[in-house]
Amino acid sequence: MINNHTVRMENELCHEESVSFINGKNRQNSSKSTETKHRRQNLKYAVFIGSSCLAVVLLVLAFTVTWHKHHTYSAIENSIARSSFKFCGNQSAKACIQDPACSLSRQRRLVNGKIAREYTWPWMAEIVYNNEHYCGAVLISDDVLLTAAHCLYHRESRLYVDDIEIRIGSRRKLSTDNNTQILKVSSIHIHEFFKLSSLQNDIAVLKLNSPVRLSRSCWPICLGSKADNFIGRGIMTGWGKTSIIGRFSSLLREASVPIVPVSRCIEANRDLFDGVKVSGANHICVGYGKDRPDYGCNGDSGGPLMIQSNNGKWLLIGVMSWGEPQCSSVKTNSYTVFTSISPYLDWIEKLV
Repeated sequence: MINNHTVRMENELCHEESVSFINGKNRQNSSKSTETKHRRQNLKYAVFIGSSCLAVVLLVLAFTVTWHKHHTYSAIENSIARSSFKFCGNQSAKACIQDPACSLSRQRRLVNGKIAREYTWPWMAEIVYNNEHYCGAVLISDDVLLTAAHCLYHRESRLYVDDIEIRIGSRRKLSTDNNTQILKVSSIHIHEFFKLSSLQNDIAVLKLNSPVRLSRSCWPICLGSKADNFIGRGIMTGWGKTSIIGRFSSLLREASVPIVPVSRCIEANRDLFDGVKVSGANHICVGYGKDRPDYGCNGDSGGPLMIQSNNGKWLLIGVMSWGEPQCSSVKTNSYTVFTSISPYLDWIEKLV
C-alpha cells in the first residue's frame, strides 16, 4: 500500500539521485576540461621548447657551414697553388728616344687607355728597379711570373735577383697599401735564344722567393693553349706613360685592342728599329694603326695581352715586347708587338 508520505520520499529520493547524477556528470566534464587545458598548455610548452631548440640548431648549423665554407675556400686557394690552377684567370724607366738600340725605348706604355677598376686584373704585377717602376709582369702560378726578357736589362747591362723586386695586389703603381705584396725574386730564367739586339724570343720566367697570398687582389691567370687561334680583340694593361713626354701612370690602365694579321704587322713595323722584325711564328700584333692611338709604350713591357675564353676565364696569350719608339701608331701606322706564349709553353711548363 502506497501512501502520500511514501510517494514524497520516493520523489525526494529520485530527485536526489537525479541531482547526484547530474552533478557527477558535471564533475566528469569539469575534470576532462581541466585535463584538456593542461594538455594544451603542455603542448604549447613543447612547441615553444622545440622551436627554440630548432632555432639554436639552425644557428649552430649556419655558423658551422659559414666557418666550413670560409676555411674550405682558403684551403682551395692554398691547395691549388701548387696544382694546375684550374681556377686561374677568374676575373714601366725613361725612354732613350735618340738611340734605337736602347732597350728602354722599347719598354711600352699604354696610350689612350682607361683606368682599370680595382681587382679587375689580379695577376698584374710590376717589376721595381732602383725603387722605380720598370716593367710589367704576369702571375701564372703562386710563385711564378712571366715578363719580357728585355725587362731584365738596364740599357745593355743584365739585371739580377738582387736588383729587382715584385709588387702585386694593387692597381696603384709602387703601392704599399694593405693589398700590396712586395716580393723578392729567387731566380731569373731568360729564354736561351733571346737576343737583345733583335728582341727575338723576348720572354723570361721569374720565380719568387716565397708564394704569394692568394686573394681577389692577387690571383694567377691561365695560359692559352697551343691550339688556340687568336682572333678578335684582346686586353692589354700597364702602368706605362700616357704620352711620350709624360710620366708613368699612377693607376693601372687597360685598353681593348683588335688583334691584327701578322702579315700586316710585318709590313707596317718593318722599319721601326734596325734589326728588329716581326716574326709570324713568335709574335702577336694588336692596335688600330693610323686610325687610333691605342698603343703600348715606355713602362708597359712585360705586361699581358689577354683574351676571355668561352667559359669566362681569362687567358694570357702574349707579353708586351716592342713597338714604335715615339709611342705613336698614328704617325707610323704601326702596331704593338707581343711575344706569343704558344711557342714557349713547353719551356714555361718545365720551369713552373
